[in-house]
Amino acid sequence: MNAIVIGRSNLVGRPLVQLLLNENATVTIAHSRSRDLAKLCARADLVYAAVGQAEMVRADWNQAGRHRDRCWHHPHSRAGR
Repeated sequence: MNAIVIGRSNLVGRPLVQLLLNENATVTIAHSRSRDLAKLCARADLVYAAVGQAEMVRADWNQAGRHRDRCWHHPHSRAGR
């Protein structure tokens, strides 16, 4: 299983990486300034957006049959609006 975690915060990103590693996933850690983020997401089976920027991951980056999840932790995110 290949996973990508977009976000490297101590609050969400890094603990999520540890959980995935404990489940024997191959994990790529990316951030908002990673190059060719769409290509990295295309290679992953699991995509987790744990970055404090709304709509960071575009819907067209997700392949059919792959799991994509958002981890909202930014106080100004649009999750509560």
